[in-house]
Amino acid sequence: MSGTEARQRAREALAQAKARVASHKQIDPALLDLALGEAPEGGWAGPGHAVTLVGRVDPAGVYHPTPCQEALRGLEVPSIIKQVYLAPSGMRDRYDHDTLRRSLPESVMWLMEHVRGAKGGAPRIYIQVPDGSTALVEAPEATLSILELFAGLPLEGVALEEDLAAPPETTMSIDDAILAEDISVYKTLLESTRAIPWKIDWATLRFAYIGPQIEELLGWSPQSWQTVQDWADRMHPEDREWVFNFCVSQSQAGIDHEADYRALRKDGEFVWIRDVVHVVRNEDGTPNALIGFMFDISERKRTEEKLLDMQRELEELSFKDGLTGVANRRRFDAVMETRWRDARQARHPLSVVVLDIDFFKQYNDHYGHLEGDECLKRVAKALAGGVRNTDDLLCRFGGEEFVLLLPNTDEAAAMAMAWRCLDLIDKALIPHAGVGPGKRLTLSAGVNTLVPGEHDAVLPFIGVADSRLYKAKERGRHRVVAEG
Repeated sequence: MSGTEARQRAREALAQAKARVASHKQIDPALLDLALGEAPEGGWAGPGHAVTLVGRVDPAGVYHPTPCQEALRGLEVPSIIKQVYLAPSGMRDRYDHDTLRRSLPESVMWLMEHVRGAKGGAPRIYIQVPDGSTALVEAPEATLSILELFAGLPLEGVALEEDLAAPPETTMSIDDAILAEDISVYKTLLESTRAIPWKIDWATLRFAYIGPQIEELLGWSPQSWQTVQDWADRMHPEDREWVFNFCVSQSQAGIDHEADYRALRKDGEFVWIRDVVHVVRNEDGTPNALIGFMFDISERKRTEEKLLDMQRELEELSFKDGLTGVANRRRFDAVMETRWRDARQARHPLSVVVLDIDFFKQYNDHYGHLEGDECLKRVAKALAGGVRNTDDLLCRFGGEEFVLLLPNTDEAAAMAMAWRCLDLIDKALIPHAGVGPGKRLTLSAGVNTLVPGEHDAVLPFIGVADSRLYKAKERGRHRVVAEG
């Protein structure tokens, strides 16, 4: 191609680009001139908006605002700021695509931090890429990544122009797709959520952005979130190590992830946070940045804890005798299975004491069933006072019968425990006029001890103690039998 032909094609492309950009009503002609490099470098302000050039992030990760951005620092500007991504002919070697990819988000965040909108809030920002050059076609994934990095930022809108030669007219371009959507819907959704957006640069492990909602939730200002160390230091000590190690390992592997942990408020209290993290990767798969949202899940955690408490309470109630408050038969069966297995494996003795109230039918006949229930409560309370430790288990087996399960207890110790139970009821001085004037309530007991072997079984083991109980009854009651 000759030089004349090249110049002619360039002029045609420029004319087409101007015509295409001018077709968008929201783009001011002055913006078009600036975008095409025909206006001097700097900012421009109209009645309803201001225009700036995109600043630049250097290789060390430091952002350098443009002179026109510096001119706006600390000022209250019109409600809209339009940032311009210049065509290669107008960039004057300021950017390559990788620099642009890193600089554009930083430029947006710099403006949000240093410039006030007309009503004192953050300005609404438009990104304009109106030149129709080949810059975007050469790296279309960069455009998508820029949009991805902006997820969660309160942008008024993003307008993109593709290269003239890229998609045919029958294919909807990126800018057409975006313009076809109602941007105000997304803005409303973002502003109505309490999710806190943030971004961390992987190379420096510094926060590039964190949403202003963080101060309302935790009390720490957005400016105080500088590095990942600030994030880690503001975690509950019990959560810090595992959350930090988990998030780092997942990020290094390029895996999106989430973590629940307790975050420290400035007032010293803790709040449950769920961090949902997306890993932005370079072309070689290494992490480039982390973006995500923080959610306050304190209320959910409180609800979960209440449900767990209710579950524990229900489970406890299901294992408790409703009348006496000691363990019931269901609890006994569950614990016996575990104690039996442990005793067989360790070759330790396991003992069981079966206790029964003497002449309880006569007690009910004399005092009535309501008083009989009160009697059972008093007996259970007295026996519970004789339990040695948490390994021992007292339960109501049914009716007026109680069972004491004693792990790692030989026959002599089990006999002593049985006599102690009888003595506790004697000392309770529970009247029993149903068997005669001046009589007191008494117990009888049967004891069995065994080192469970491979061929032994639980039911026969308990059955032996039960049969010895009835031998005690036959021998005059108010006694303990451990043989026969």
